[in-house]
Amino acid sequence: MSRYNADRVVQVSVNKTPSFSYNNLSCNGTTVAYVHKTEVITFNETAGTGSTNVKETVLKPRLPESKVIQVKWCHLSGRDYLVVGSGAGLVIYDDSVSSSIFVMELSSQDVPFPDPEASFVRGITAIPSTNHICAGSSTGYVFAFKVNKDSIELDRTIKPHEDDDGSATSAMTGIENWGVAAFDSGAIQLYDADKDFQVAARFPGSAPCTSLCITGGCIVAGYTTGQIKLYNLTSKVLFAEIGAHTRAISAINAHPDLSQFVSVGEDSIINVWHISTSATTDESKSSTTEGSDNKVSILFTAKATDALFTGVTFSRNGSSHLLTSSYDQKKITVFTHR
Repeated sequence: MSRYNADRVVQVSVNKTPSFSYNNLSCNGTTVAYVHKTEVITFNETAGTGSTNVKETVLKPRLPESKVIQVKWCHLSGRDYLVVGSGAGLVIYDDSVSSSIFVMELSSQDVPFPDPEASFVRGITAIPSTNHICAGSSTGYVFAFKVNKDSIELDRTIKPHEDDDGSATSAMTGIENWGVAAFDSGAIQLYDADKDFQVAARFPGSAPCTSLCITGGCIVAGYTTGQIKLYNLTSKVLFAEIGAHTRAISAINAHPDLSQFVSVGEDSIINVWHISTSATTDESKSSTTEGSDNKVSILFTAKATDALFTGVTFSRNGSSHLLTSSYDQKKITVFTHR
């Protein structure tokens, strides 16, 4: 049972407002990060969920100045990396966020970017099984970086699918050996990193996909239509479509331990969902769900007042608190869990 309450929230004051970018909030159990124009703002997660005032740190990516598009924590081999994508390229920081350990400028890559002014890195994820960090781009190319013990290197560049016609990467997520990329065309691609990032499945779409996560054995995708689609990761079939929001979904995040995910949208609604799996002997069902029924239920819903959500994340410090960011508001709202 959900133990969230719309009347039990903590408003954490910040000095700089979150930018209007989808998926604009990330945390790793220690540090919260979000984008403000050309900067990345960070603060201590524990302090933020227990106090209304925090000490912020401002990061300026070591790249030609441009708008920062996304910031995301990636966990690999017991270490956390803060990955920043901007209009100029990508920067990776260590878990202390004190210094950058890898920088890639888009202009240095042998990849076509017809309009340098409209180029960017967007869609970031970790692939734990092979120790990769992947990032998408404005022309649909996906960069896979190999994270070694003492170095990070660009391992491969994955070309976009011919049907996407240069459509930008909009979001990425990953688990074990799987990487998932969504595109502005609405398509979603599943890559197998154990097999040199071969495409294992492709799901077409008609509306841009804005957000992705993986939980409960499912790929969860949110769209500009407000719809959520769930694909079984094993059988690679669509098993649920939900009219989750009345406007575009701006962020989705998976619970670090439970088969739950949270969605927020431009309709100012926050929803927490649960995916349950039950065994079945019905052959017609097992043929598409590998012997189980996936069911989705809603655990919590609330409407925020005068808040255009831009990001949401479950806390990674064991509390299951929900942190949300909103455009042009000098606060991070925390829905506490008890």
